[in-house]
Amino acid sequence: MAAERLLISLLTTHFQVMVESIIDEKNNRMAFSLYGHFNQGLL
Repeated sequence: MAAERLLISLLTTHFQVMVESIIDEKNNRMAFSLYGHFNQGLL
């Protein structure tokens, strides 16, 4: 039972980290594209 719970908690933690990194990547891409548009507007 304890090993099962440990495995589940490890999997959920891993999943949360994966989701957070995917969200960070999307946010970074949006920030870069906005920055690029801003730079083009200045040129």
